[in-house]
Order: sequence, then C-alpha cells, then structure tokens
Amino acid sequence: MSENNNQRLCQCGELINIRSKQCRSCRPCSKCKQVLSKNNYRLKKNGFGGFKYRSCCIQCESQERKRLFNKNYERNLQKKKDYNKSNPNRVRRWGRRNGWRKIGLDPNLIEEYLKNHDNCCEICGDKQTSKRLHVDHDHSTGKFRGVLCSGCNTGLGLFQEDIGRLLKAVQYLTIHASPDKLGRSPTISTPDQSEVSHNNNNDLHAELNNLQEADCLQPPV
Repeated sequence: MSENNNQRLCQCGELINIRSKQCRSCRPCSKCKQVLSKNNYRLKKNGFGGFKYRSCCIQCESQERKRLFNKNYERNLQKKKDYNKSNPNRVRRWGRRNGWRKIGLDPNLIEEYLKNHDNCCEICGDKQTSKRLHVDHDHSTGKFRGVLCSGCNTGLGLFQEDIGRLLKAVQYLTIHASPDKLGRSPTISTPDQSEVSHNNNNDLHAELNNLQEADCLQPPV
C-alpha cells in the first residue's frame, strides 16, 4: 500500500476506508491473511435473503476441504460412493456441467439449448434416446456450435474439421456410390421424405459440379 495526498490506497488502486481498513474491492483472507480481490471468495447466504462473501479465499477453502477429507479418508470415500449410487442423475449432471465449464461454456445456456433441441443431432437428424448428445464447440475460438450424436462428432474429429477433406469425401462417395445410396439424406421427419431426398441429391450434384468447374476439387486418382 502507498500514501497519496494523506489518503491511503489499496494495492488494487482504490481508496481504503478508514473504519474497515480495506477498500470496497478487496478483503483479507482469515486463513492466509492475504488481501485479495473479492473475485477470489465464494458467496454464501446471509440469512436475510441475500448473500455475503466467505471469510476464507477459494484456495484456502479448497486446501481445508482436502485436509478434512483425507483425515477420515475411508469413511468419507464410502459416503461419497453411497451418495453417487443413490443420486446417479444428479452426479451425472454435475459432471457434464463441470466439463462444459472447463471448456469455457455456460452450463445453464447449454442445458436450455439441449432442452429445446429435442435430443436431435444437427448433422444426421437422428433422435438420441439412450445415448446423450455431445456438445460441439470450436476448439480454436471456444464458441459453442451445436449438439451432435456420437458418430457425427467422432467423424468431424477424424476429418480434423477440415471442410476441404469433407468435400473431397463427398465427391469420392458420390463417384463410387451405388444408385440406391445416391438418394440417401439425413433421417429428419418431414411431410414428404422422398421429395426432400430428391432435392438434396440434386443440390449435392449441383454443388459438386460448381466446385469442379472452379477447380476447387481434383477428382480422385
């Protein structure tokens, strides 16, 4: 801390209150005694319908939890197993939310998206009943893109999300496909499935012809 015109400043640059001896953005941890930003503290209910900051910082709380868990390791481990067995859906939901949070996604937004999407893959259109959908995101920007089934999600990964490779794969399959497979389209429930398949097939051939004319794709050797 430093003094400026007889007013004390905190390490964050804000003025320190004379009575509380701390600024509005920081507070001391009761364990490590360090003055940290309030972003380093969890919130708890204050008993009046609101919230207040805990006295220990997040790092000290984490260390204390580990110490107490290891103190009675066998008993706590058995309690954890019993809880996981009696609450499988809740534990599974916590695991998914934790995974989404680690890759920088908002778990609440993802859950709302899945709820409104009717468990359908955004590539093949298949509705997932027993298996859960995978949350797809851009690995370079971290932006959420949609939900995919296990097969489509694995396929994008094996193609390294390269649009050029995917278009070449479409061209390769179109050249070597049997007549009964040329009209296949994603299994999406529509009023007239045959008409959709026919239109998709025509659009596919038109797109491939345009790419070949522009010399974007070379025919396979």
